Amino acid sequence: MARLQRFTVAWWTVALLLLGGCRKAAIPSGPSLSPMHNVYLRTGFDTDPSAYMGRFLPEGLSELDESSGMALACSKHISWQFIEGGGVQTTNVLHTSINTRAQLGAVGIGDGAVGVEQAHAVRVSYTLTGKMVSTIDDPAAFAECCKSQPDQCTNRMVGEFLQGTGSVDVEVARGRHLGVEVRPLGSPVAGGVHVSDGVAWRRAVVFPEPVYFAFKATPTPYEQAAVRTCSDWVDVLPESPEGLYLRASSGPAWSEQSARAKARKGLSEQALAVAGIAHVSKAVVPGVHEQDWCMERYTEEGQTWYAAHVLGFMDDDARAEARAEVYAEAQAPKKAITVPVLARPEATAPSAPACADWTETVPASGDGLFVVGRHALPAVTKQGARLKARANAHLQAGLATGLGALALANGTSIGVQERDWCIVPMQIGGGRLYQASMLGFVSEAEQARLRALPQPAAPLVVASPAQALRAASEPVR
Repeated sequence: MARLQRFTVAWWTVALLLLGGCRKAAIPSGPSLSPMHNVYLRTGFDTDPSAYMGRFLPEGLSELDESSGMALACSKHISWQFIEGGGVQTTNVLHTSINTRAQLGAVGIGDGAVGVEQAHAVRVSYTLTGKMVSTIDDPAAFAECCKSQPDQCTNRMVGEFLQGTGSVDVEVARGRHLGVEVRPLGSPVAGGVHVSDGVAWRRAVVFPEPVYFAFKATPTPYEQAAVRTCSDWVDVLPESPEGLYLRASSGPAWSEQSARAKARKGLSEQALAVAGIAHVSKAVVPGVHEQDWCMERYTEEGQTWYAAHVLGFMDDDARAEARAEVYAEAQAPKKAITVPVLARPEATAPSAPACADWTETVPASGDGLFVVGRHALPAVTKQGARLKARANAHLQAGLATGLGALALANGTSIGVQERDWCIVPMQIGGGRLYQASMLGFVSEAEQARLRALPQPAAPLVVASPAQALRAASEPVR
């Protein structure tokens, strides 16, 4: 019995040893092949890349090499200095452009025997001997250049070149593909394939003498997206006894240029409104001077947006001249226009009565200014239409005179004289609705009364002129 037990133990021992010897070896997973952040291998190596230093790189472009940079107007403020590398030895996978991969013979990796999922990794083993680093000679001048000329700065630039000695390897296979035949790709400087940490590499370039082999795409210092260049006027407008300050914002835009164009257009519209000629003449543009700009940039759900703010100033003389020019234009005799009469059928459908001319062309006056109150959505009754038009006329008076906020702060209202009305009935479906327009007048005496009101003790935070103008276009309910 004891002999049988000893035999059983020996048999199981041999079986376990045999099973342990047949166990499959783990497949090496290999190192991470993710490229270093913002470091790119150059297309050509040399000993003096200073001509590329300080060039701006296109925004959003991932396929970069040193030729992707552009020398813009603000590049004149960028110089460089050399820093010793200290002989640090390292190995990294770097970003490469399609031109660089073509020169290394890496085009075509990922098909055939290697497999469609294979990456185009390029690894550089090097000893760092030095760096060429960009410097800003005059930070204030550089910031002002990027601020005043946004198209002459981008958010990235060629900020550093790496110098060293070493070699460049191109990935040809990894993992389960290591057992297949590796086909030659291109004509490498030094042939041969070697395996390191579960990845097969082919030697493509050797640089035994110090050369600049890679560059860094660094964020642009003082770039508009990183530093908010706005002043307090974005929130609270300054005051001046000689005129009015205006502020306009663009809202979200795809680019800085588009944001600036929208903000400048909004500033012109405000100048027409505060001069009281917004609905009178588009040919007369009051003199408004741009005082300052602010550009903001933000990212939402992966999309980058831009918003511009502009501060403008219109003096009282320019405002008066614009209004006088419009008044003179309105008093000039109009040239008669002959309109041919077209033949119409004998039976015509009844039409709604036409409103007076002032609903389309606001009259001008030397003793004050006219405003027109109107509403977008029709009302159920005539009285309801009148209430909506009257409320809108008071809002237009506050915008046109620029005294709405002052009246609001003192708990009073702007005196608007009702000069004329126009009510148009509308047949919609089976019912009748009404739409009204009101011609109002704000005299110079009323404007003087409002200006004489005491100023509020604390700054009154109200909606910006752009927001008020947008609100004025919405229907009054």
